Amino acid sequence: RSKVLLDLAVSEQGLGNYDAALANLAEAQGCVPAVRPGHPDSALIPAIHRVRGEVFMQRGSYKDAVEQFGLGLGASPDGAERARLLVLLGIVAFRQGDYAQALSWSADSEALIAQGGHPKEVGRAQNLAGLCLWRTGDIAGADARFRKALLLREQACDFIGVGDTLFNLASLATGLGRYEEAVNTGRKALELHCRLGDPQRMAQASCNVGIYEMYAGDLDAGAAHLGEAVETARRIGDRFNEGLAILNLGEIALKRGDRDEAVRRVREALPILEELQSKGNVAQGLLILGEALEGQAGRETEAWEALQKGLHLAEEAGEKMVVGMAYYRISRFYRIAGRQEEALAWAGKGVAILQDAGFKLELGRAYTELAAVLDAQGKPDLAKGTREKAIALFEELGSAKEADKVRAAGTPARAG
Repeated sequence: RSKVLLDLAVSEQGLGNYDAALANLAEAQGCVPAVRPGHPDSALIPAIHRVRGEVFMQRGSYKDAVEQFGLGLGASPDGAERARLLVLLGIVAFRQGDYAQALSWSADSEALIAQGGHPKEVGRAQNLAGLCLWRTGDIAGADARFRKALLLREQACDFIGVGDTLFNLASLATGLGRYEEAVNTGRKALELHCRLGDPQRMAQASCNVGIYEMYAGDLDAGAAHLGEAVETARRIGDRFNEGLAILNLGEIALKRGDRDEAVRRVREALPILEELQSKGNVAQGLLILGEALEGQAGRETEAWEALQKGLHLAEEAGEKMVVGMAYYRISRFYRIAGRQEEALAWAGKGVAILQDAGFKLELGRAYTELAAVLDAQGKPDLAKGTREKAIALFEELGSAKEADKVRAAGTPARAG
């Protein structure tokens, strides 16, 4: 009976019926008396804690999730189950911006099963390691981990895992400016998750594809997918993907020039992401908020405070890419205010950190901002050379739209 109830709980979890899942788990645990190690039912206790922790994690109750995963570790002698629990602890740490701890959990998980013939669990650990390396600037390392994870997950017929890793590869492609690749890979993963029918994964998938489409310039398609993500996430109580989707709807509004809507959306998203302690996403949200506010008369102080807070959180989380983004956005703030020496210093810092970390797309944008500062300082030759560096980077990445925007910005207006 306990096994049947556990299976029912997993089914309810997959459908997003979290209250029903928790009720089944409570009943399942009540049916399992205290058992000795080695008893056939002894494996059910850690599995019950794991699934309960996953439900809490999907709801954004990270403290409760960590407690359940810890209880599962304490009750499990099985290497594969322990490895899975360690990865889940790592995912919580990752979502809260503690990438060093998440990477450590991933390594501990893989060490448990490296020689044990568990491709599914090794794939989970590799995928988590790739996420951590990507967010801290090791692009090549992240790509290698994701591709290894994809191969292992395909071998294990872990189709949910395959979809998750495809999304990570798509996100990596977006960060490198390979938008068409990102959209195509993301849509492939979305189709897979829709066939599998897990609403939490579908919310995440719709959110991710919407982000890729936004960066590819298809704002209408991006907004549609993000709207679907918000609707699904709210229906099942998935706070993380709800907050992330709303945040990116704010960025779409900013790209459309609707600063009031951008501010409204970001301010709707930030409390959700702050509650979940998702530092990296909160930092990015604050940078979007700062940019939206800086274009509104009389709101310069609010804009500056948002940019500074975003930079602080990004530095605290070790998010080199977001730190670099903050530097060049602060540069633009000073440039618009006419404080060109300060703008030059911040733009230079943005170029340096992004160049060191290998985030070529954002480096191109930092060069573009640096060129604008040099133009404002009356140094057209230096500005032209810097702009050419940005164009070369965008062309190397296959991002023609970004390159054309920089060319247009550097073309003098013609009389008549």
